[in-house]
Amino acid sequence: MSTEHAEVQEKFQIRTDLALECGGLEQGKKVAGAEVHEEELEGFALTVVRITDPAGARALGKPEGSYLTLDLGGYRAMGTDALPRAVAAVGACIERLLPDKSGAALVAGLGNRAVTPDAVGPRCADHVLVTRHLTHADPQNFGSFYPVAALAAADEQQLMALWQGLGYYSRARNLQKAARVIVEEHGGVFPDTYEGLTALPGVGDYTAGAIASIAFGRPVPAVDGNVLRLAARLAGHDGNVLEPKVRALFRRWMAEVIPHDRPGAFNQALMDLGAMICLPNGEPLCGDCPARDFCAAREKGLQRQLPVREKKSGKRTEQLTVFLLRQGDATAVRQRPGKGLLAGLWEFPNVPGALTEPQAAAQLAQWGLTPHLWGKSFTEKHVFTHIIWEMAVFTLNVQGEGPPEWVWRTGEEREKYPMPTAFGKVER
Repeated sequence: MSTEHAEVQEKFQIRTDLALECGGLEQGKKVAGAEVHEEELEGFALTVVRITDPAGARALGKPEGSYLTLDLGGYRAMGTDALPRAVAAVGACIERLLPDKSGAALVAGLGNRAVTPDAVGPRCADHVLVTRHLTHADPQNFGSFYPVAALAAADEQQLMALWQGLGYYSRARNLQKAARVIVEEHGGVFPDTYEGLTALPGVGDYTAGAIASIAFGRPVPAVDGNVLRLAARLAGHDGNVLEPKVRALFRRWMAEVIPHDRPGAFNQALMDLGAMICLPNGEPLCGDCPARDFCAAREKGLQRQLPVREKKSGKRTEQLTVFLLRQGDATAVRQRPGKGLLAGLWEFPNVPGALTEPQAAAQLAQWGLTPHLWGKSFTEKHVFTHIIWEMAVFTLNVQGEGPPEWVWRTGEEREKYPMPTAFGKVER
């Protein structure tokens, strides 16, 4: 447990006890059909919650039975006999749950250095935030805190709905993949090394360097676009900064000079210097730059020429015909493939190319639909990073069910079928 969390625990006399938390029992609440008492077992605090009848089970949302919480906090500092006593106490709890020495019991360990429910795993924490007594005791620090396990357990469609409109949907998927790795391979504890961070899905050199140095004090460089520009100008280097070998060279330079006592401050200073002083495009503010006296680009008048960046290829344009098909208050939607652009999200039925109205009618017939009432038709454009969609949109009421993979979504079901911004434009 960190010093910060230890202080919070001491201040509020907090312990992680889900048996008590259920129904707010930790605050002294009385619940009919439930009994609570505390005792000592092998020198450790034990809380016993017994749910004795169906009324108590309904009130607390747990089946009838006994729930034991054994507090082993700090046993490593309690003497050489602490571990054997802790083992004996755990055994006694299991024996109490199985007095006849038969049957089966689930033994779940809860608790890690962050005092979050991450350690229980994603299937056990899908609706759990921080244990509730923490949020009550210190809402400023814990009131909106979600454990990693909650993200790991989230339904993907629900996650996409929360991310809807932000773009770069692969980032949301990588966040969840990383959360699952943290829960399943690291016990819910976030990796604190550069190597551990880069092993997480979606985490590259820059992100790993920034987290390792700023959050954990590791002497690892964080080379983003601002730092690349700054390094190229300081060294007068005319290599293409978009090439991996050039980026690797600059990273080695930063690794040689980064201070081991304040690596996070060093990285943030370089980022800020690049963002606010060593500006892209136009003239950098060389007069305000603390590095101006040893900047090769300034000495040679190359501020405008450096850094060298390979010109980006132009965006390609794709034409689509999108069908906004309605039956009453229901609209036809379908799910996109699991890989590629906007993978797994939902869309309105569409086909490549810009169809005329007769061609659109023929396409509807292929889907087994009969036009009932043609509405307005219009065009819409959406720009992605590398692609521009030019969409011809037909709005109409139809009869028929369409292909079996389609869903006729009502207005109340919008959140169940998250759509990217491109198709949101069409509906608006």
